[in-house]
Amino acid sequence: VIRDVGRTLGFEPSETDRIAKLIPNAPGQSFTVEEAVKNLKEVRDLYQSDDRHRRLFD
Repeated sequence: VIRDVGRTLGFEPSETDRIAKLIPNAPGQSFTVEEAVKNLKEVRDLYQSDDRHRRLFD
């Protein structure tokens, strides 16, 4: 989802790939985007850093 939304918002593929890798997606460890923003510090910091990243996660 992050990669697809990032592409439509004009993010570089390398940036969305890096962000997507911050969100675990293994059996028993997967997060929704909302859960990732709430529970993962690195993702929350990106969300709070600027409007561009906020749009990506919203």
